[in-house]
Amino acid sequence: MKRTVKIATGLVVVFMAISGTALAQPYGNARLVSPPQYGQIKMVLGAARLVAQPAAECSAEGKPWVSAPCFDPVFARLRQTGEPSATVVGLFRPALDGEIMRGTYGYDFALFDVTKQGAKFNVAKIDLQTSAVRAPKDCFSLPDEDVFYRMDRRGTVSVAQEMLTVVCGGAPKRTYGGYMAQGASLPAQEPAVGQAPNLSGPLWVTTEKRFLKGERRYLAIKDGDCPKDQRVDGDYCAPAAVAAFAGNAELKELDLIASEHRIEEGAALTDKDIDQWVLKRKGKGPKQKLEADDRWFAHSNLQAIPGCTPIKDTTYRVVRHEESLYVQEEVLAQCGAPPAPSPFATYEAYGDERPVAQFKPGCPKDLTMLSNICFDEVVAYMETYNHQALDVVVLNRPARDRDYLFSGGPVSYDMAKVKFYDGSRYEADRKSSYNSRPITLPGCSQMPNAPSEAKGWVLTRRGRTMMAVEYQWFSCPVN
Repeated sequence: MKRTVKIATGLVVVFMAISGTALAQPYGNARLVSPPQYGQIKMVLGAARLVAQPAAECSAEGKPWVSAPCFDPVFARLRQTGEPSATVVGLFRPALDGEIMRGTYGYDFALFDVTKQGAKFNVAKIDLQTSAVRAPKDCFSLPDEDVFYRMDRRGTVSVAQEMLTVVCGGAPKRTYGGYMAQGASLPAQEPAVGQAPNLSGPLWVTTEKRFLKGERRYLAIKDGDCPKDQRVDGDYCAPAAVAAFAGNAELKELDLIASEHRIEEGAALTDKDIDQWVLKRKGKGPKQKLEADDRWFAHSNLQAIPGCTPIKDTTYRVVRHEESLYVQEEVLAQCGAPPAPSPFATYEAYGDERPVAQFKPGCPKDLTMLSNICFDEVVAYMETYNHQALDVVVLNRPARDRDYLFSGGPVSYDMAKVKFYDGSRYEADRKSSYNSRPITLPGCSQMPNAPSEAKGWVLTRRGRTMMAVEYQWFSCPVN
């Protein structure tokens, strides 16, 4: 329902000279809504592993190769307990009880699978570092922190207790190491010898390093030793790819990796060593041939493992299958808790501001529109700044300075368009939608999963006029 208000046109002329201020003015500086949520540094425990380390005296059986640590104590423990196997931490320098062991895998230490075979034992090195550490889902990994070991004495048995420093419940206050764990470890109870700890609740995948691998891909080698009919693009040998076309008349194209250098099984190639091609059939009948085209974009068929993130560049490993050479993509990945989030504070930034109309007892009838809403302050504002039409905020219940308006909030509101007609009357219509100008805050980003109160209007009184200032919350990095 429209309501009309008539005014003296002379008032407009008087107020026009007061100010030429633009409508949209920023509302001061961004306001801190909430500081960063910092977490606690915690220590997560893994298994208590049996230890093999250098010894002055060691049996021939306990030292399977010249540079091996001594496995005699491990063998004696397995014979005593009857356990058929164990994962053992092998140290390449002696360590004392209580000492912390970190270092380069394969140089300072390594893990070994020890299995009992009859009266003897088999010792095999594990290629990549693994563990029994599984961090709770509200914990995150820290830069340059990996599983390490604390040397312990459990009765007469020497063990290496797996440990990992993480941050739980938020971001770390610093990201450059020297972390000090707070409170009890996770779990507080240390595991028995050779056993993994018992942690309840949702957990991340095991902390370890793994290779992500893809399917075999066809290989073409420049100047290889093969018949002419097995060559593509002039002088590249691709016998397996050519055979694939010969054995399947419906095959139109296939993926092909090309190397300019002669390579052997086991070679590791990088992106700089290869070209990626698409091998296609061209022509028909007797004139049909195979033609190689460069790929516009690199293709990968690496198979992801949940909870594992690549930490190295992709390698193309040359492998043999049925007498032919292929390549297989592989990349080293770190598995376990994801990296800790960066600390972010929440700030409130401001955009457009609009005058406010709301119910007022005793409002003059000629300033009441939209049933019972008083537009006295809106009309005064429009006269002051010479607005012929203006979007305004209409409150459906009274509100006060610094109240917030947002979807689902305690104060219901609408938008309305107010127009000045014929130099003598104002009319107001509610709007079904309102398109505001975007609010930005340099260096910050919009909040992910923002609550409803993260965007709306905040009321503020400017002299005699109640204004609604549009606001939005942003996530801002903390240095």
